[in-house]
Amino acid sequence: MLLRPRQKTFVERSVQALDEHGNTLAVASTGFGKTIALAGVTGQLLKGNDAKACVLAHRDELTSQNEAKFKRVNPGLSTSVVDAKTKSWQGRTTFAMVPTLARKSNLAAMPALELLVIDEAHHAAADS
Repeated sequence: MLLRPRQKTFVERSVQALDEHGNTLAVASTGFGKTIALAGVTGQLLKGNDAKACVLAHRDELTSQNEAKFKRVNPGLSTSVVDAKTKSWQGRTTFAMVPTLARKSNLAAMPALELLVIDEAHHAAADS
């Protein structure tokens, strides 16, 4: 899948911000293709190394949507899922549910991550 020019710019600026500051908040309008663009950011950061990433969402629908779009943007990178049914960190990028990951036993199984992407970051303020 090819990113649109504005998504490419988004990826470049996000990667640059992460390099400079260690974190960033990516904001874009409805219909921009944030999921696709964030898949591009993640793919860029995992390219050429053996690092791991986790894409965190608060609903099952977002977890499966994020994984499907990630695979379209990054067909060569393996994925796995940590949710109520599956608990696998085998992929280079793992798609996880907040309520599932918040459990101590699931957090204990989490490997070292190079990148944590929080989808719908306004939910990050929740106690879990």
